[in-house]
Amino acid sequence: MAYVDGAWLEHEARADRIKLVKERAKKLRQLIEKGRATEYHVESYRESVVELKRLVRIHRAEEDVAYFTYEYLSDGCNPDNDDNIIRNAEDGRPHDPFENIAPIHREFFDLCDYVDHVERNARLAIAAARGHSKSGVFSNAFPLHQIVFRKRRYILVISETDTLSKKLIGWVNKQLKFNEKLRADFGPLLHEKNTQNEKDNEELFITASGTLVEASSSGKQLRGKRHGSRRPDLVIVDDPSSQNNEGTKEAREKLVHWFNSVVVPIGTASTAIILVGTMVSATGLLNHVLKRKDFKSSFHGAVIREPDNPELWDEYLEIYGRAEDMTEPDEFYEKNREALEAGVILAWPWRWTYRALMHEKFNMGTRAYNSEYRNLAFSEDEQFFFPERYAYYRYEYEAGRRYVRYEDLRIPVDELTISGAWDIALGKTRARVITP
Repeated sequence: MAYVDGAWLEHEARADRIKLVKERAKKLRQLIEKGRATEYHVESYRESVVELKRLVRIHRAEEDVAYFTYEYLSDGCNPDNDDNIIRNAEDGRPHDPFENIAPIHREFFDLCDYVDHVERNARLAIAAARGHSKSGVFSNAFPLHQIVFRKRRYILVISETDTLSKKLIGWVNKQLKFNEKLRADFGPLLHEKNTQNEKDNEELFITASGTLVEASSSGKQLRGKRHGSRRPDLVIVDDPSSQNNEGTKEAREKLVHWFNSVVVPIGTASTAIILVGTMVSATGLLNHVLKRKDFKSSFHGAVIREPDNPELWDEYLEIYGRAEDMTEPDEFYEKNREALEAGVILAWPWRWTYRALMHEKFNMGTRAYNSEYRNLAFSEDEQFFFPERYAYYRYEYEAGRRYVRYEDLRIPVDELTISGAWDIALGKTRARVITP
């Protein structure tokens, strides 16, 4: 084990232990093959093989956050654990295999590896669609990885509200207490009973190895945060925004100022900062940080490539909207499946089909869909046009003439004029740019 005789083995000591156990297993196997082994030798060989597998597993997990997550936090590799991040479908369909990780998750895990052992004080900004496990990777799996490998001493998790951030660190707390496979490999970093730990409540906890994990929320005063002499060395800001704190220009500016003046300077030169969320507004915090040169940015929508035949989907949604049950929509979909799906590339095809996303779009509306699944969001004060306020006209024909019907008006097309306007002074400064 990496946790041997009550002591944790760091990377180099663990590598030496692997060599030792591997050599011992090799010699014992030679005795068995030559027929000279006693029952003691056979049992020692079996124990060595078990320990070697465990050590190799831990050694690989240290360098590969994706492997760590699959090994300890998936239904496939750790089925007895509650609240796994990587879960089978409700109908029993197995989750994505490790060898075929969805492209969006491959990038998520690569970013975690980057922070872990390439640039430990990296600053990341990740925009991703709802329902694509961004919190599962960055706010659950990654801090847990950093804790069990004793990589960080003070992890601060911030969300929009205290309730949300407490839920995130509560999940980590539960894994440290009740994930048996994790505890067997990394030791009892938290006692199952809260009172037996140095500090252990819904707001923060301290592990047996001395790591403080604390929850906080957007807009809070965080200056002066310390764990002994240590300042936060990993800050995770997960979905800090909503219409509650980005609904107006003033609210957005206040949140951006708080992030720049409170969150960014909170640590030291070795502190990593990860901001992950879904776009709430076009000029809000996430969009601001994505454009900062000191942050490595990653932007994802649920759909990587739209279908080749969008008009077929318009027809499908028209049927879906008027149908009383799914009989007619199902028949149309099956009849035109190949044409409907042509060209579609999804960020997470195991979880979402394009058809399911179109159902979401129809039921929640285009504006909410664009925000939640495409990361294209606007607050009302950022919009120039409001589609829900549009009025529509139609053409009518009578006696060879074409008319426009608009509400109560009926106007002959040949009596309409074409008008246009040109605004050449949109800027607030004296310098004007005139575009022909």
